[in-house]
Amino acid sequence: MIRKKVVFLTIAVVLAVFLVWVVYQARKEIANNSSQRRSVFYTDPGKSYSVVIDGERFSIPVSEHEKIIVSVEPLGDDEKPKPIDPHIRIPDAPLDAKMSAVQQSRFYFRYDSPEDLREFRLAENLDKLHADDDWTTARNVMHWARNQFEHSPLETYPPQNALAMLREIRAGRATGFCAQYCYLTVQALQALGCPARYVSIQGHEVCEVWLSSRQKWILLDPDHDAFFTDPKGQLLCALDISRCPEAVQVVTDHSISDRMDLLRRFRHLAYWLRNDLYTKAINFYDLPKYKVYIAETGFSEFISENPCALITTYPEELYEPPNGL
Repeated sequence: MIRKKVVFLTIAVVLAVFLVWVVYQARKEIANNSSQRRSVFYTDPGKSYSVVIDGERFSIPVSEHEKIIVSVEPLGDDEKPKPIDPHIRIPDAPLDAKMSAVQQSRFYFRYDSPEDLREFRLAENLDKLHADDDWTTARNVMHWARNQFEHSPLETYPPQNALAMLREIRAGRATGFCAQYCYLTVQALQALGCPARYVSIQGHEVCEVWLSSRQKWILLDPDHDAFFTDPKGQLLCALDISRCPEAVQVVTDHSISDRMDLLRRFRHLAYWLRNDLYTKAINFYDLPKYKVYIAETGFSEFISENPCALITTYPEELYEPPNGL
């Protein structure tokens, strides 16, 4: 009799524990369901999709006629938060270029003002280079810069301030080549009220000028006194050249030994954030810290080789109008 009572009691305890567990799980499921938020979006052919987290855009690769399900739910008891990869790409899908109007650039470019460059403008009589349209002014400035000294290997690196640099070179205490022609061109353009910036390509320095008349950045190569056009004669920026070098025309009166070699160098682009070198020079060894590199392909490889570099896979954010214009 006692044995039967023990068995009965054991079964009752097990059933009670089971019922408690069932009730606990049911309440947990109800709680989870009440905190879950779920949205479904149906994709359209030819469109690209992305999600924005704290202002950064992450693309969502989808095929035609798929649906995107966004579900927000609490972490499980044994789950841990998984942080997002800090190397953010905004965005990496080709069609996301259409979103450039709503995505604010992460990068701030700094320039010297015409007031900062007044002494340089007056000392070099730069007003004579000013024309009725900004493109003619840009060409005049580039041609003037190229004629200030002969291209020579650097023995002593001259100042980045254009006025001080010219004094050193003219006194025979320094020489210059592609970078120095760019310093002259960019700072002279800025002195005349034309925003301009430095651009590095593979083994060479060039620059871009903002033409307000065309609402576009235009590439200049002061070392070769050259600019670049497409087959229709349209002026090109560095990004245009990098994407289709085979169709690019190099316009210059100077001799270029291998034009295709020059155009292939545009596969590697880096844009200088610091374009105020007249007033605030940069230590030569710190220059890479102030450049934004484009990595449209081979992103992981680029990160591993340049872990501290500023990188974008979204080149359009580098082609917005200059700050404040």
